[in-house]
Amino acid sequence: EFFAEMVEEFINSDKTDELNAALATEDLAEYRVAAHALKGTALVIGAVKLSDKAKAQEFAAKDGRLDDVKKNHGDLIAAYKKVLDELRTWLKPEDDFRRRFESSCPSIDLDTALSNCMDSEDFFAEMVDEFISSDKTDDLNAALATEDLAEYRVAAHALKGTALVIGAVKLSDKAKTQELAAKDGRLDDLKRNHDDFIQTYKKVLDELGEWRRDTQCKKS
Repeated sequence: EFFAEMVEEFINSDKTDELNAALATEDLAEYRVAAHALKGTALVIGAVKLSDKAKAQEFAAKDGRLDDVKKNHGDLIAAYKKVLDELRTWLKPEDDFRRRFESSCPSIDLDTALSNCMDSEDFFAEMVDEFISSDKTDDLNAALATEDLAEYRVAAHALKGTALVIGAVKLSDKAKTQELAAKDGRLDDLKRNHDDFIQTYKKVLDELGEWRRDTQCKKS
């Protein structure tokens, strides 16, 4: 995660324009500053060859070797562009994952979900599969039909926890409300809020089910 942050910072601090402008005006002091900065940031993210090229250009600028700076500038910029393009491509899958997921599952807080799943997309997908397969809808409906508040409380408590794990925060809150109503014996409150609770649950299940089918199709 820290490496990804460094990569984003490296991309956002693109020195291409500064290097080109300094060369165009033959401002070796500015060129040296930009090349020095690039040398360090490139090394941090593991672009060793680019760092070496930036170092060579930094020294040429320091020594006043304008011809050498000009001669090797195109190679430095080409190497820089190649690294930037590769890193942008590497970052893109995560961006695509977030974009696709948030488009498919507006009921889910992805940041909460990933935080609860060790920032692992694979582990999160496993938790989603488990959440879908442990559907408590029938248990809740049956408990309400028989006015079995103890069973309703158990099912709502379980759902409260699993919903929070996968980032369904609003659903988790509604499950908590129903759990407490069942615990306190407030049957009228339980009945009044049950349909809204179940509809919220269904919406989450539908969104997640569609997302999992989509991701599994893409893998196959």
